[in-house]
Amino acid sequence: METVRALGRLLSFAGLIAVCVLVCLASIVVAQRRRANRTVTPAKTPRIDYSKFSHTTHTAAQQIECKTCHKFPTKNWKEVRKGADSFPDVAEFPEHSTCLDCHRQQFFARERPAPKICSNCHVAVTPRDTTRYVFPSLGEPFLVSPRAQGFV
Repeated sequence: METVRALGRLLSFAGLIAVCVLVCLASIVVAQRRRANRTVTPAKTPRIDYSKFSHTTHTAAQQIECKTCHKFPTKNWKEVRKGADSFPDVAEFPEHSTCLDCHRQQFFARERPAPKICSNCHVAVTPRDTTRYVFPSLGEPFLVSPRAQGFV
């Protein structure tokens, strides 16, 4: 009789262990499924500073041709250089519509006093003053301007 009780206890103990093992395995499976279903948040990309224009970004990374943005020659090419110095050239920044094709979100960003992207071309970024910086291809007028310092 004592042997039957010992055997009964042993079977109860073995059953308890089996139940514990099954519970552990089930919890592992549930955890793995949760991890698999979890949405992965992408790594944050560094914020782009739209106040600093980069030809490298536009031409190399995005493979955009110069003529996509620059009209050749620009309307003002006869006015910016006179006489023998005059030649058909790109002599001013692209029109707003050129930038809007890709940068609509930056143009209409709620940045105050004005969107940062505007400061690439405009001296005072306000609707009342539409003065633009001197275009780099103009040589001496550009080289003596403050924008020429550190220009690459």
